[in-house]
Amino acid sequence: MGLVLLALFALPAAWLCGCVVGRIFAPHWIWPVASAALTVAIGVLAAADRPLPPAVIGAFAIVLGLWNGSWNGIEIARASAPLTGNALGAAAAVFVLVALVSALAAAVRAPAGRIAVRVGGSWIGAAGLFMLGWALRPA
Repeated sequence: MGLVLLALFALPAAWLCGCVVGRIFAPHWIWPVASAALTVAIGVLAAADRPLPPAVIGAFAIVLGLWNGSWNGIEIARASAPLTGNALGAAAAVFVLVALVSALAAAVRAPAGRIAVRVGGSWIGAAGLFMLGWALRPA
């Protein structure tokens, strides 16, 4: 339960901070590549179904939130949209999404359900590989 709460609050807070930081950066080719790599890592961790120490979960949630939040902040700046409402809305959406997905995954106790969660993780990893290929394609 502690892991879920750690990710539930660390990820949206880091996303919000990343949005603010992202407002001052210019777009760079590394953003989509790193986001794809993080997506692959999430999928692999979910498919592996191995327990991780809380510090690793917290660090991963913070890195993921800062990185994708900064990319979100860059796009908010590119659209010349106000930061306050957009960043708070994105952080709230991340909070709700993490709460729903983690509650669903934590409620699964049957072996077949755990296999379904692992299969979902492998699909997330595969989607990350597609994203990585798209990000690294020649222009």
